[in-house]
Amino acid sequence: MNESKELIARIESLEKKNRRLVRIGGAALVVFAGLGAMSLRSTCDTVSAERFVLLDTQGRQRALLTAYDTGGAPQLALYDKKGRASATLGIGKTGAFLSLADADAEKTVRYGVDCGAGEPSKEEPKKTGPVMPADESR
Repeated sequence: MNESKELIARIESLEKKNRRLVRIGGAALVVFAGLGAMSLRSTCDTVSAERFVLLDTQGRQRALLTAYDTGGAPQLALYDKKGRASATLGIGKTGAFLSLADADAEKTVRYGVDCGAGEPSKEEPKKTGPVMPADESR
């Protein structure tokens, strides 16, 4: 009889510990689930700046997206390994333009759209040719 009372006391003690562990485990599960839910974002983040600079692994500037250096007009410039602008796409005073340079940055071609300084033209926009003529012998 004494043994049965000891056995019942042990079983009750084990059941009490088990209930406590289940409660602690449930609380921990709720906490971790809440932290996981807080780390999920349902909205899209936006990054805003006046300048974005893309650097290569050596820290050299390889691209620049800016509206700061140009007085608010957007411009994208791509740079070669020597730091020279090889291609530039932007909006100037007379409209959009694309500027391309050769590998030595000796010759540059610039294409753009000129709408005139006054009211927008009802005619087809004029295409401006190259600033420097391309080498025809190549």
